[in-house]
Order: sequence, then structure tokens, then C-alpha cells
Amino acid sequence: MPSTTTLRVRYAETDQMGVAYYANYFIWAEIGRVELLRQLGFIKIETRVSGLRTSVIKFSYRLFASRDGEPVLLADAETVHVSVDRNMQKCPLPEPYFSAIRALIEE
Repeated sequence: MPSTTTLRVRYAETDQMGVAYYANYFIWAEIGRVELLRQLGFIKIETRVSGLRTSVIKFSYRLFASRDGEPVLLADAETVHVSVDRNMQKCPLPEPYFSAIRALIEE
């Protein structure tokens, strides 16, 4: 089940030609990931949460712009997240997150 998050590109995120600066794609991808986790019912997102091979999870993103009502692909992106404990040691993803993300992937 794909999740869609729509953002309006702000003037500060563009160059003088009005083209969106590519470094903002990472910020926009993070916004999409956080919105997906919110849709799964996680109101509070902890930055140390990650993993689907028990402690590692990979998110893939496709960023689109809308031109004349048509989607235009801007970038493909990927982030890898590792769940760690307070000592920064890799640890299993907390069960509620693991189960919800696994169920999403199995749909």
C-alpha cells in the first residue's frame, strides 16, 4: 500500500530560476516517511526507531512534482535506518513498530 504526502515547494527551497534545490529531496523524503508512520498509528516518532531485519529497515522514496496536473518524477531515494539502544548498540526494533511495518509489507 503506497502512502502519498503532498508538499508545496516553498520559495526558500528553490534557486533564482525557481527550480527546487536537490538537497531538499532528502527532507521531503523524511516528511513522507514520518507521515507513513503516522498513518500506521504512531503519533510520536522516536529517532532511534528502525529495522525490519529485526533492527534494520530500508525506506524507498519516489519524489514527484505536479506539472499541469501530471506527476513528474524528480528523484528516487533510499534511506536505511538502524535501531540502537542508549549505548548506540544495534538492537531489535520495538515490537509494535516491527509488527506494523511487517504487516504493511505483507499487504
